[in-house]
Amino acid sequence: MKNKLIILFGLAILVVAYLYFSSPGEVVVNGTGEVLGLINNVRATLQGKRFWRGQLREVDSEIDKHLSDPQFMTETRRALDQVGRKTDQALEEVYKKNPEIRPSPAERQAEALRERADRIEWGEGRKK
Repeated sequence: MKNKLIILFGLAILVVAYLYFSSPGEVVVNGTGEVLGLINNVRATLQGKRFWRGQLREVDSEIDKHLSDPQFMTETRRALDQVGRKTDQALEEVYKKNPEIRPSPAERQAEALRERADRIEWGEGRKK
């Protein structure tokens, strides 16, 4: 009986050590910050900040992988362009009904310059 307890205790120590030192190797946190799965919850509890830093690295890696994929970027641009066209159409309908709220040419130019500056800043920020 005593030997069985020693073996069980040794196995428990091995499992805890494994969970303390191992990484899930993928993103195991959902969009609301909940850790998915019992083993990953135990890992998060045992590892603390190290677990969350690892998850941040995994998410950054996933983002970089998607941003370097030409097909993903093409599909994303296409979807964003479609949303932009629908937004422009909806705004035109509003402007037809309320011409007094239509931005002046100077305001439209300023907005276009702000958007361009944002794209430049965002592009430089991702390269760092």
